[in-house]
Amino acid sequence: MESLTVIEVLGAHGDVAARYRFAHSGTDRQIRVGRAIHCDVIVDDPRVAAEHLILRCHADGNVTVTDPGSINGLTLNGSRVRGAREERLLDPIIGLGRTRIRVRTLGESLAPEQPVGGIGGRHRKLLLAASGVAALMAFTVFETWLEAPVDLVDALASELLPLTIVVAVWTSVWAMLTRLNLSVWRWLPHLAIASTALVGLGAGNWLLEILAFAAQIRSLPLFKLLGLFLLGAWALYMHVRLATRIRPPRIAVATVILVGSLLGLMTWTHHLSREKDVNVVAELGPILPPTFYLVDGKSLHDFSSGLGALKAEADERRASALRKDPEPEEDRD
Repeated sequence: MESLTVIEVLGAHGDVAARYRFAHSGTDRQIRVGRAIHCDVIVDDPRVAAEHLILRCHADGNVTVTDPGSINGLTLNGSRVRGAREERLLDPIIGLGRTRIRVRTLGESLAPEQPVGGIGGRHRKLLLAASGVAALMAFTVFETWLEAPVDLVDALASELLPLTIVVAVWTSVWAMLTRLNLSVWRWLPHLAIASTALVGLGAGNWLLEILAFAAQIRSLPLFKLLGLFLLGAWALYMHVRLATRIRPPRIAVATVILVGSLLGLMTWTHHLSREKDVNVVAELGPILPPTFYLVDGKSLHDFSSGLGALKAEADERRASALRKDPEPEEDRD
């Protein structure tokens, strides 16, 4: 029975840069991969050895990997390996240097065929993006209407026009980054993320203000900062995951560090500016019933008995001050 093995050299965006086809029947087939011209699969990568790995394709369909002695080793079955010897290949993707190859055999499992359209394809992305934009516009109209402007149409135009520009620019930047990294645009998912994040920002702030008024919460800025951190981290994580091939755990760590550092810097700068602003009025204390402010005092008799001693002390201090700095003659008259 004839067996078939295909080796694909992948490009930076995961597309196939080169494809090699090897047919063999009844016996094992050995395939050498490296930079040397005697290799069966030639890889143009300075971080790949002249003969970097040897693939042995067995008649039963299994593939084993051997590293003849490269310096950089291999990324095999999802982990870094040096000096591999007849390691069974479980994951079809192998990393060598900064190049990845994919090993395909007749026993490979293919993903189901993707539909061109329908709810599971582009229509679903369009629905998500349209829902996000509609929610953003509806909330903006509602918030503007609550302010009871003199001219509602002019107020809506002044709110919606800058918002539309911000969303369009933000979506375009991320779509361009996705195009550069993955050779696709992905406009609709980025638009859905941007609009949903802005809706969450506005609606969350509005709800927090209502809850703070109803429950007399004094630590509202802390809750706002926490909500802004979670929302910003989520939006940035989703954008980066769509635009790059970076692993999700690394994206999560980088997102938390970046958003946390940015919010910390903004909070510190805002605190310094408030200290220097003479127009800032300190917050009043919580609104409490009068009984919370009343304290036990002295009786009227005890208070009156101390007035004489208090007057004598005041007269003595005044006389001492006059001896040190007598009053001018005109002031005495």
